[in-house]
Amino acid sequence: MAGKQAPTQFGQILAELGVHYIAARSPEAKGRIERLWQTVQDRLPAELALRGIDTLEGFDAFLPEFLTRYRKWFAHEPREAVPAWRPAPRHLDRILACRYVRVVTRDNVVSIPGHALQLPPGSHRCSFAHARVEVRELLDGRLLVLHEGCVLLEQSTPGEAFTLVPRDSARAARRPARENGVLRSPRIVDRPAPRPKPEAPKGDRALLARARQRSAPRKWNRTTFKPQTVLEAGG
Repeated sequence: MAGKQAPTQFGQILAELGVHYIAARSPEAKGRIERLWQTVQDRLPAELALRGIDTLEGFDAFLPEFLTRYRKWFAHEPREAVPAWRPAPRHLDRILACRYVRVVTRDNVVSIPGHALQLPPGSHRCSFAHARVEVRELLDGRLLVLHEGCVLLEQSTPGEAFTLVPRDSARAARRPARENGVLRSPRIVDRPAPRPKPEAPKGDRALLARARQRSAPRKWNRTTFKPQTVLEAGG
């Protein structure tokens, strides 16, 4: 509905840094890789054949020379001589993080898979219930809760052995998983087995069967009515 696809976690980081990237499988990316394959699969084998290089050691010695000539073939003078490097933002650690948009619950709690964060009252409002906030998980494991650019809560890092990995949403956690190639659902597997119904005695079974036969609706059998037989009897 927005007219564009929602960016990934990495795409959000690049967008905030103002870095443009070339998406894979796009015409721009395909053109670059095709030009590279044309060099690697066509020009480079010809160079190796002309020099009689047929060992890995000889290839390692020749590769730096080939790369130097390769850069001269395809290098272009920049349109602007001024360097395009910019200084790093002030809060770079906040940008290099995974982001999760959440809505604060009535008890002033916001959660992501594995964490529930209790928000303290702010300076200009006591509760953030129903507010839309963003939870960021930094590279060192710290958790930040931001609202309109202001940090509402900061949770310390869990330790040095932390590795940042994007967390699945709660909806993805409820999806059926596969174990040994078999599809399973936590809702069905974790549900207790139904209790077996007590069996009735044999005498009661017969009475129940007769009662069902009597109460069952009778169906009209079309084969029992034969108009030809009625006419012959009347004649």
